[in-house]
Amino acid sequence: MRMIEKIKSIDLQFFHALRSYSVPKITDKLLRIYIYIGDGYIWAIVVVCLFVFEGFDKAFEVVKAVFPTAILSLVVYHAIKLSTRRKRPYDSLPDVKTTISPMDKYSFPSGHTMNNLTISLSLIYCLQPIVPVIILLIFMPLSWGVLRIYYGLHWLSDVIAGIVLAGLCFWIGTLLF
Repeated sequence: MRMIEKIKSIDLQFFHALRSYSVPKITDKLLRIYIYIGDGYIWAIVVVCLFVFEGFDKAFEVVKAVFPTAILSLVVYHAIKLSTRRKRPYDSLPDVKTTISPMDKYSFPSGHTMNNLTISLSLIYCLQPIVPVIILLIFMPLSWGVLRIYYGLHWLSDVIAGIVLAGLCFWIGTLLF
């Protein structure tokens, strides 16, 4: 039980430290738009770009390769989320409000981090893009996770678990499929 209390303490400290930063209204608005891209919209754009720039055969090959790891990630994510039922910071702390609507009720693990990072890793594996694209594909899910902490939707441990689980789902998915 001591380990869980330590994690909760670190979560709370990190949460308050991150929330102590305030951003101008225009930046806040842009960050909230950026967060919504992490709801999955970016991957539809990626698929369309693949079809346009790489052709049907290559795009279909990539979609076939990424789809199983994405499904595995979603299954694992939902199983863990529904079994742990961890409250979000805005539900746990009376003084915290959020301006971002969550996609579901519970906090652990961060699905935006986990599912998007699983897809990013799969795309990197399939496409072997240039380094700036690799950095972007890794940066986006990680930044969405941190921003979701900032907006009161997740704890640091939710995001870290999302990163670890994304790696596991990618690795297992790649081995199996």
